[in-house]
Amino acid sequence: MEYKGDRHQCGLRTARGQGSGDSGQLTRRFVVVKNMRRFVMDIDGVKKALKVYFDSCYESDAEGCAEVFHDVAHLYLHAEDGSLLDWDKDFFLNLVRKTPSGSGDQGFPRYDEIISIDFTGEKTAVARVKVRVADTLYTDILSFMLIDGKWRIIAKVFTGVPAER
Repeated sequence: MEYKGDRHQCGLRTARGQGSGDSGQLTRRFVVVKNMRRFVMDIDGVKKALKVYFDSCYESDAEGCAEVFHDVAHLYLHAEDGSLLDWDKDFFLNLVRKTPSGSGDQGFPRYDEIISIDFTGEKTAVARVKVRVADTLYTDILSFMLIDGKWRIIAKVFTGVPAER
């Protein structure tokens, strides 16, 4: 954990590689004092949601994505012409249903990585991750909120580049 002005950042990284994004290194809870108020950074809870997200991306599992994305979530990316695209959760889930699964016959290697998890309070977090879906490697910025006891993605900003085989 490092202190940056009024902002607390938990600069956490997993090891690069294959798997569920869980290197076993991010399993503690940290208590942070911010403006003389204590709050707990629930790293385990965010990691649990990220595991569902990574597994769902690899398997092209729309139901898993529906579990981790809040109903009002939006996803943002640039179109090829440079314009901004804004997808709602339902549009995204329909795309996931049409995407070939990375497992089985497709032969795409699994890759997911947690680059960082930052907390701005007990119920808000931002994760920067990389995940391979089919032949594309995405960098995602995922905004999480703790809602009804579950960490849910409320916004995703992402970009992708062709992945090597």
